[in-house]
Amino acid sequence: MAAAKESQSAWKDKVKENLDKAFDLVHDVEKRYMEEPEKMLGLLKTASQFYQYSVNNLKLIYAQNPTAKYVQSFEAWKKDGFHVLRGQKGMKIFVPVRTTFLKLNDGEIVALSEASAEQKQQYKEGLIEHFQKTNYKIGNVFDITQTNC
Repeated sequence: MAAAKESQSAWKDKVKENLDKAFDLVHDVEKRYMEEPEKMLGLLKTASQFYQYSVNNLKLIYAQNPTAKYVQSFEAWKKDGFHVLRGQKGMKIFVPVRTTFLKLNDGEIVALSEASAEQKQQYKEGLIEHFQKTNYKIGNVFDITQTNC
């Protein structure tokens, strides 16, 4: 049990480290544009191609591959009948994740995924107060040049 908790703790530390790196990259891009506003043209060109992505994800894509033309997740490429070429590294982006939390009678807040079987049953029956929160994790996208398309 202790090994599982250590493993989970290490995993959470790695997730936080990846998120911190991504935020640092976004801030570096912002800083570059403040120092050299003419470079913003490249970001705006990228933004015109990837309108479905958030501003922060546009900055991440541009910082990692300024010549990106069309990006999708590994699964989206696979669904479209293409595959990502061996050895290609994905570009890191923020992916929203909705998490349900339970508000227990004693005021404690517990993620639904970490709730006991009894608490989950009460949630299903609508007997326990709950709310959702959006968090972010790091995901990968690949440019069309990284595929067999």
